[in-house]
Parts: sequence; structure tokens; C-alpha cells
Amino acid sequence: MARPSARWARLSDPGEKATEAEVVRINRALGLDQPVYIQYGRFLKRIFQLDLGTSTQTGQPVWDEFVLRFPATVELSLLAILIAVVVGVPSATSRPATAVAGST
Repeated sequence: MARPSARWARLSDPGEKATEAEVVRINRALGLDQPVYIQYGRFLKRIFQLDLGTSTQTGQPVWDEFVLRFPATVELSLLAILIAVVVGVPSATSRPATAVAGST
């Protein structure tokens, strides 16, 4: 039986070879035992409801993790834009200090 994705591997015991029963249990818990079109339909339904699932690293809802970290992301993005404008505008509008002889 195929073992899809690193997400699956994090749910099994690290360093241990999963038993067939554990493979079946995890596949059922992740919905991987269903046909692909059903998995995709459930995925779309959950996305439209902003249900992004549960983080395999923290066990918290992904939406909560996103909301928690989004303000820092916006702050970092705005700071990067500010630095780009402060550095880029003057360098784009000023003439070079030394001109190449003969260029016009």
C-alpha cells in the first residue's frame, strides 16, 4: 500500500515501520481511503468554509495559526516596501557620479 506525502509520515511513529493496521487507520483518518473526486469535493467544501484543517505540527486549526501570524507578515511586507522605496527611488532618479567619456 502506498504511503502518500510527508504529512502521512508525521502521523505515524517516527523511525518505526508502520503496521498495516496503522496505515489503514491513518488513511481513514485523512480520508485517503475515499475516491479522489470525493476527497477533492470535501477539500473544496472546507476551503469555502475557511476550514483549512488542523496543523500536523501544532495540532491547532490552521486558520487560527494563520490569523496569529498574519499581522507580522503584513508588518514585514510593509517594511520591505518602505526600504525598497527609500533606496530605489533616489537611485533611480539620480545621475551617476561619474559619466563615461563620450557617452551621450
